[in-house]
Amino acid sequence: MRPALLPVLLLAAAACRPSTPHEASAPPPPQGAAPPAARPEPPAARPEPPAARAAPAPVPVPARIQLDAKQTECAEKWLKGHGLDEYGNPQGTMYAGGTPTFDEATGRSVDRWTLVAKNRPEALQSCAVRIPP
Repeated sequence: MRPALLPVLLLAAAACRPSTPHEASAPPPPQGAAPPAARPEPPAARPEPPAARAAPAPVPVPARIQLDAKQTECAEKWLKGHGLDEYGNPQGTMYAGGTPTFDEATGRSVDRWTLVAKNRPEALQSCAVRIPP
């Protein structure tokens, strides 16, 4: 090691040392202050609300939308004329898994026309297709 470098390192090490000892002490709380917040109860000690114990309500399955050949042709023509794909989304939309007909929320597959009714109900309404509520 160079002799000139040693004094510089010693000086840097001395500068990094604290000059006075620091103790981790907070000032006392003011008189009349509220006590610190209590720890929350562990989940096992809390009573469970009645709604949490009940089984979840089944998700309603939408009624299948029925189209005849003329309505199908009309709806497909409407979708194509508006620059939409066969599911009512913009052309070129990419789908994980290949199609958007799988509903992740329910774990069930959805009919193509049910999906079109959800995305573009006007496409089916313009072709006189009855959309169930």
